[in-house]
Amino acid sequence: MEKNTTPLLAALFVTLVFFCACKSTKIYKEQVSNSEQVVRATSICDQAIRYYANKLKMVNGGQEVNADTEILINPSNKLISLTSTPPNQEKVSFDTVIGSFDCNFNSALTDGQAIYEGYIKQKDGTTTKANIKVEAKDGGITISNSDPENGGEFIIIVSKWEVVRE
Repeated sequence: MEKNTTPLLAALFVTLVFFCACKSTKIYKEQVSNSEQVVRATSICDQAIRYYANKLKMVNGGQEVNADTEILINPSNKLISLTSTPPNQEKVSFDTVIGSFDCNFNSALTDGQAIYEGYIKQKDGTTTKANIKVEAKDGGITISNSDPENGGEFIIIVSKWEVVRE
């Protein structure tokens, strides 16, 4: 008594193909999900951003000064670099080392704020405490610094910004 095994083999083959197709779909969905998590994990707060400005305003004195200014905030290397050319003065450049920061910007950088705490290393080796606030509100971005040791506070009015690809 010979049994016909062709339908049995065909059924096993179809089941195997179906199983493999389902398995590859599952892996693909997991890969997509992992990619989305990586994108979400790299928020605007974690990216290096270069800000450009041409106006500085002293809060205490109230005077506004035209000065080409560039600020690069790079959380990954924990550094804020500022370069500015105030009128009738030499170019000013210094770095602030980021000790910690708290950031809640939306992805378009149109709302929210970031507060960076750290220090500026002086040429003589001493350090000066620095608190820098970047605020996005009503379509504009400002950067301010409180310097309680010297009583000075300034606001930088950002004219444009860009995410820096490293």
